[in-house]
Amino acid sequence: MPYGTDSDRFPAPAGPPRGPRQRWTGLRLRKGSGQPHSATALPKPFVLPPETADRAFDAPRAQSRWAEGTADGTAVHGDTVELTGRHRTDRAVDRQLPSTLRDFTVRRVRPDHRLDQALGARDTVGNIGDRSRVELLGCPLVLIEGPRLRNHFRGWSVHAYDDASGRAGRLGPRAPGGSRAYAGPQTARLTDPDGRAALLGSVFIPKEECVPGESGGLVYWREL
Repeated sequence: MPYGTDSDRFPAPAGPPRGPRQRWTGLRLRKGSGQPHSATALPKPFVLPPETADRAFDAPRAQSRWAEGTADGTAVHGDTVELTGRHRTDRAVDRQLPSTLRDFTVRRVRPDHRLDQALGARDTVGNIGDRSRVELLGCPLVLIEGPRLRNHFRGWSVHAYDDASGRAGRLGPRAPGGSRAYAGPQTARLTDPDGRAALLGSVFIPKEECVPGESGGLVYWREL
């Protein structure tokens, strides 16, 4: 999903390949709207535009002199929200920055050097950026983007990181046309219309490293 949009309409994503059982609905956003987020911790997953929030917190930079962002809520404990995110280091690359937000007033950050080092061991030298948490077979994993080159879309790839072992492995998404660069992984476990567990995921294929006509978002659907 884009960080912002110049359009007044957010397009409905393509449905899973099993036909008309799953319904998808378009969502209208005003020009300049922020990035929508897929929420699955509620009874029915949905896409939430940030403009609908009842409360907001504009976080000042706490770790980086240059930039911090792409925050993603991962858990809520009473009045405390756990978040992931990233920050720009003094070496001009992005690295991970988990944080906690208490009562929408107090934010504490701590760089995740262990995750950064695990991807570094897989030849990741560019920005370690967007990430998505998911549990598979009882194992909590982080799917995260990490390129092998700096400042170039060639070599963008998606990794799976296991926090328990501190190890990461490169995943191999496949696009119909054979594009080879992938970024921005998002995934969620959900229940399909027949009541079965399923996994919904997406990646972004940059136009600079794709076959003709295949740039943009790619959606994956798999029953578990």
